[in-house]
Amino acid sequence: MKYLIFIITSMLIHLTVNAQNMDEWHDGSAIELKGKIYILSVFITTPGKTWTYDEKTDLLTSQFKAQDWLKQQAKLYGADISFENGFYGLKSDIVVDEIKSIKELYEARQDWVYQVLTKIGYSSPLEFLERLKNTKDCANALVIIYANQSGRSYAVPYSTGRNKEKYFFEGCTVYRKDTYYQYTCGATIAHEILHLFGAWDLYKRDKTDKERAKKADALFHNDIMIGGTCDLESLKITRLTAWLVGLWKYKEDVFEELRPRNHPSE
Repeated sequence: MKYLIFIITSMLIHLTVNAQNMDEWHDGSAIELKGKIYILSVFITTPGKTWTYDEKTDLLTSQFKAQDWLKQQAKLYGADISFENGFYGLKSDIVVDEIKSIKELYEARQDWVYQVLTKIGYSSPLEFLERLKNTKDCANALVIIYANQSGRSYAVPYSTGRNKEKYFFEGCTVYRKDTYYQYTCGATIAHEILHLFGAWDLYKRDKTDKERAKKADALFHNDIMIGGTCDLESLKITRLTAWLVGLWKYKEDVFEELRPRNHPSE
C-alpha cells in the first residue's frame, strides 16, 4: 500500500513539474486560450478583384462557428473563454498589390499583420495592441486576415527572439477558398487560431515525418490539429493540444515525441 502511494505521489509530482508548455512559442499576443480574446478580422483583396459583402459575411459566419466551438471545447477543461470582435474592410475593400496563392508553408508571407495594420493607418501593430490594452479588457488578441484568393491558410505565431515590432501581434492568413477551390470552413479557422496559442500541426506536413504523424493519429485521432474534415462536431481539442494552448496542466511523456521539428523545446 505504501509503495502504491509512493508511485502515485511521484506521478503527481512529475505532472506538476511539467505543468505548462513554456517553450519559445509561449509568447506573443495570444498566450493562452483563456479569458477574453479580441479578434480583429481584416479583409484584403487585389486591384480589380472585389469582394462581395455576402462572401465576407459567409466567412464571418464560419469564424463565429469556430469561436462557439472553441468556447465549448474550453469548457470541457473547466475554462470559460469569450470573444470580442473587430473588423476592417467589411464594408469597403482593403486593397493590396499582390496576394500569392500558396500551396506550401515555406511560401507563406510572414508580415501580413504588420503590412495591413500600417496600411490602415497605425504606426505599427504594437500601437494597435496598446490601444486595445487601454480600451478593452482582453487577455489575448489576434488578427485574422481574410484573403480574396484561393490558397493554403496558415498562421504566424510569435516566438521569443523574433522581430517584436512586426510579429508580436500574432495573426493568421485565411484564404477565401482552399487549394481545392472549396470555401474555407470553420474547422480551418479554428485550427489556425489554435496555432497562435501554441498548438502544433499533427498531420504529415513539410517538416513532419511520417511516423510522428502516424502516432499522433493513433493517439489523438479526432484532434482538430490533425484536420481532414470540416465537421467541427466530430473534432476535439485533445489533451495534447489542450496542454499546448494552456487548457490542460498535465504533461504526458508522449507529448514530446509528437513535437514537430520546427518547434524545438529550447
